[in-house]
Amino acid sequence: MTKRTSSKPTLRTTPTSTPTFRMERREGILQMRLHTDGGTLHWGEAAHAELGQCYYDIGSDPENRAVIVTGTGEYFNARYARGPQWEINPQTWDHIY
Repeated sequence: MTKRTSSKPTLRTTPTSTPTFRMERREGILQMRLHTDGGTLHWGEAAHAELGQCYYDIGSDPENRAVIVTGTGEYFNARYARGPQWEINPQTWDHIY
């Protein structure tokens, strides 16, 4: 009998670090730490886009039994990132799941 393989993403097949988050799993408990350049998260277009895919990957991985979402630094989310998103309206931002 052939063992079934899943095409769903797992922590083994997806990045564990991006400009917005870092993930580490021990014994089925996944810790997701939000950050900007290793410090407190500055919410912006990158975080908005990456978190949707990140949560999809987390939910699709059967090895995740619990998820802890935490911030980095003194604040969970210090401010908005400066950049082109200041010119974008809510309808333009609504492109994640």
